[in-house]
Amino acid sequence: MIKNERQYKVTWAKADEARVAVRELDNTPLPDGLSPEMRELRLDALKGTLGDFETELDNYDARYEAGDYAGASFARLVEIAEALDLTIHYDVRLASAG
Repeated sequence: MIKNERQYKVTWAKADEARVAVRELDNTPLPDGLSPEMRELRLDALKGTLGDFETELDNYDARYEAGDYAGASFARLVEIAEALDLTIHYDVRLASAG
């Protein structure tokens, strides 16, 4: 279970690595010594791992939706806006000290 932004970013990177590995194994000629059956087993394992990563990422994202984004940091809101290709204009007011 992803509990913070750091874990989210690590999981996102691992999911990307798994996507690349699936694509490479699926689209390259069969390596020497690897039977078609072993290739399918590797693909199934990679796809299963990728599915686990994607489920964790989706669950982490959904926690914001459940709370109407009340617990999301400003940085996370910016990431979400970028992922949705949104342009947002905002004013930031800083509290004065004293």
